[in-house]
Amino acid sequence: VSLLVVVLLHLRVVKGASLAHLSLLPCARDLRRGLVATVWILPPVLMLNFLVVNFIEYEHKVTDLLAMQSDIATFAFLLFSAALVTPIVEEFQFRLLLQGGLQKLADPYQGGDPETTWRPITWWPVIVSSLVFALMHFGQGGAPIALFFLSIGLGFLYQRTGRLFPAIVVHMMLNGATLCMEYCRINANL
Repeated sequence: VSLLVVVLLHLRVVKGASLAHLSLLPCARDLRRGLVATVWILPPVLMLNFLVVNFIEYEHKVTDLLAMQSDIATFAFLLFSAALVTPIVEEFQFRLLLQGGLQKLADPYQGGDPETTWRPITWWPVIVSSLVFALMHFGQGGAPIALFFLSIGLGFLYQRTGRLFPAIVVHMMLNGATLCMEYCRINANL
């Protein structure tokens, strides 16, 4: 989180970029787009993950901690961390910085105001950033397989909307829902 703050300050001072310019301040349309995208992206990703975990056991420090300490305080802390902070930080890193930077190499501005005239279309920045995203989750069993496809969906959403917040919403919904399901499973002794 501190690195995110440093990068945001750097972008503000050097580039004059505000939170609104970086699409980190949501509007109603961003929330709506994120919720609609959640309906389209998460079901196939969750089904793929369900299939993968039958062959490769899922491992994650967050769920391991929740299994050891399943009290409400631990759950609330993990929910805040995994469903709020992590999606903002990861989407900023992988969509805005990595994919956005690669997209500018692949589809350079043709003049005019980039906010209104730049429409990236090249697909390889989405694939590259998704591969890096999946590899960053290496060590979590088979999770990188499903997360690669999640990231493709998030990358496509970011590319088409030009807004970061809809991808953050989808990521929050995934992390929040999976953590809540895990908490319920543990406390039901399943």
